[in-house]
Amino acid sequence: MKIYEKPAGSAKHEYDAVITDQNGKPATLDRVHLEITLSMNNMHHESEGDMKQTGDGQYAVKLKWAMDGDWKAAITLEKEKYKKTIRAAITPSS
Repeated sequence: MKIYEKPAGSAKHEYDAVITDQNGKPATLDRVHLEITLSMNNMHHESEGDMKQTGDGQYAVKLKWAMDGDWKAAITLEKEKYKKTIRAAITPSS
């Protein structure tokens, strides 16, 4: 899985995910949910949303950022009765 982040205007950022199965084929999932959280002491900023399928194995969502900083992502993949959450740091594109 690869996630791409790019500014989408006025504090919104667009996230595009390319998700493949263990054989490298595009994954078709029932739900892809992205949650981002700002990693600052005493700051509880987060944003989340369901990603919409935009193509074979491709998903996208626009989320609002409260401010620049060290954001972390949790992406939850669901297919039938299976559910997996993957966590990663976000590096904003310039």
